Amino acid sequence: MEQARSPRIGSPALRAVRRVRDLAAAVAVALTMGLPAALPAQASDANPEPLHRVSLRAPGPQGLPGRTTIAPQAICPGLKPAMGRYREQVLIPIRQWAQRELRQLTAETVLYPFSGPDAATLIALFSEARRMVLLSRQEASLAQLQPVPAGTEIAECATQHFFYITGFYRTHDLQGKHGPAPRLMSLLLMSIEAAGMLPAAIMPIRIDDEGRLQIARDQQVLADDDGVFRSAWPAVEATPATEASQSGGSRPAGVRFEMFDEHGKRRIIDYLSLDLSNAGLRAPSAEIDWLSGVATGAVLIKSASHLPQAAHFSNLVRIITTRSRGIVQDETGLDVQALAALGNIAVHGRFSEPHELWRGAESMKRLRSFTEQQPRLGSPPFVLGYRKPSGTLMMVATRAPGESPTAQGLPGDGWP
Repeated sequence: MEQARSPRIGSPALRAVRRVRDLAAAVAVALTMGLPAALPAQASDANPEPLHRVSLRAPGPQGLPGRTTIAPQAICPGLKPAMGRYREQVLIPIRQWAQRELRQLTAETVLYPFSGPDAATLIALFSEARRMVLLSRQEASLAQLQPVPAGTEIAECATQHFFYITGFYRTHDLQGKHGPAPRLMSLLLMSIEAAGMLPAAIMPIRIDDEGRLQIARDQQVLADDDGVFRSAWPAVEATPATEASQSGGSRPAGVRFEMFDEHGKRRIIDYLSLDLSNAGLRAPSAEIDWLSGVATGAVLIKSASHLPQAAHFSNLVRIITTRSRGIVQDETGLDVQALAALGNIAVHGRFSEPHELWRGAESMKRLRSFTEQQPRLGSPPFVLGYRKPSGTLMMVATRAPGESPTAQGLPGDGWP
C-alpha cells in the first residue's frame, strides 16, 4: 500500500489544512466565550484585509465622534452594538461624573498602572489630559498589527465583548489560557475607539538606560486617507517588544498612539509593558527614574486585583504617594493607610465587602472601617470594576496645593 504523502510546504493543500484548523479553533473559541461563530471572508494575498479601519459614517452618541477605529465587522458581528451600549451606560456617565467630581484634579499627564488595554476608562475620566500613560505586564508592539488566524481575532472580539459587559479585562483572557491570546494592540485600538478618539499614528517607544522615553518616529505607522493602518511588516518585526539594554538587561517598551479628540485636539496615549512589583521597580533604576517623572499628575487605579495593597508593590506605592497630585481609585487600589498620605479623601458610593476572590484581607477590613467613618457622597452613576454586592466605590484622594507629600509604609500583612 502506498504511503500517504505530507502536503508540500506552501502548497494549496497545506494552506487548506491550515485554514480548516484555524477556522475550527475560531469556532471553538467563539462557542466557549458565548459569541456567534461568524467566520471572516477570505482576503486574497494580493489585497489583504486591513486589520483596523476607520468608520466615517455614524456620529457617536451625545457628542462622541463617529470616526472610530474598528475591528472587522465580519468576524465581530455583535461587538459594535455592545460598544454602543457601553458608551451610553458607562463612558458617557463617567465623563459627566468626572466633570463634576474631578474639577480640582486636572493634569497634563495621567498615569494608569495595572491598566491592561483599558484606554477607554482613562479617556472618559480625564478627557482633557494631553498625555495618558498605561502600564501593565502584557506586551504591545507594531508587529501585532500583522494578520493573524481567525481564532485570534475571535478571541479578541470575545475579550473586548466581555469588557463592554463587565468593565474590566480578565488576566487569563489576556494571557490566552483558554484559547488564542488576543493581541494587546487590537484591544487597545478597540478601547480607544469606544472612548471616541481618532488615532492618526502609532510608533514604538521604550525607556532607555537613563530613564528617558525614546520615541521611534522613523518607524511610525500612519493612518491613510481611508483610516487604515498599514506598514512594511519586515521593518516592524525588526523592533522587538522589549529591547536589551547595554548592561545586558531589558527595558520596558511599548507603543505611542497620537490621536485627536472630538474637538480636533491632539492627545497622546503611551502604553508600556512594565513589571510594577518591586522586582521590576528596583531602586535605583531607570524604571524608577522614568516613573517618578510621569507620576506627578493624576493617577487612576482600577480592577488591579488588590496588588497595590501587597508589600511587594511598595516601591510603586511610594512613588505614587510622594509624587502625584491626586489618585482616583476603586477598592483594588492603594491601602487606605497609604492613600492617606495625600490628605483629602472623598468616598463616592459605598463599600461592604470586596469581590469574593479577595475576602478576608486585612486591607479590606481597614477599608470598611475607613469608609464607615467618612462622609459618604452619592453613588457614581455607572458600574465600574469587579462585580460585588456593594456596587461601585470610587475614592478620590487629592493633595492640598503646595503641600509637601509624605509617603507612608505599607502594612506588613503579606497579602495577597
